[in-house]
Amino acid sequence: MKRSQTEIFGLAFIVILITMAVFFGLFFFIGKKPPVQKGVESIMAANWLTTALNTNDPECQDTTLKELYTACIQAPNSIICLGSSAQPLNQNSCDRADALTEQMLDETFEKWNRQRYLTISEENTLRKKYGTPCPGIKESNTHNLYSGTTEIQVKLDLCR
Repeated sequence: MKRSQTEIFGLAFIVILITMAVFFGLFFFIGKKPPVQKGVESIMAANWLTTALNTNDPECQDTTLKELYTACIQAPNSIICLGSSAQPLNQNSCDRADALTEQMLDETFEKWNRQRYLTISEENTLRKKYGTPCPGIKESNTHNLYSGTTEIQVKLDLCR
């Protein structure tokens, strides 16, 4: 009788170990949620800002968007974009920066179905905004532009 009781106790112990191993496996391998991809939107925002700010505008004497923003904040009429003979513009730096920014944002983020919010601030005072603020989770990137004593922050928020 003692030998059979020992065998039954051994089998019960093995069943308990197997059950614990199955629960352990289910908990750690199947129950895991996929990791949230953090940083994808902020990398996209950084890449877009770097590219956009250094883009030359052929309709405005190859002036960069960075130069248009700086001129717009400091002296809006210091750069006048004439366009071409086929399509005259006659826009000051603020108007041209607005048109070029809207075009670049739409061509990029509308195609990717990404909601975005771009702000341009001078000394922490909001000067321009494009899009609507993100209602929920967002990732951002900011580029600082310096011109003389003026610091201009260009910030792009991408909504998740």
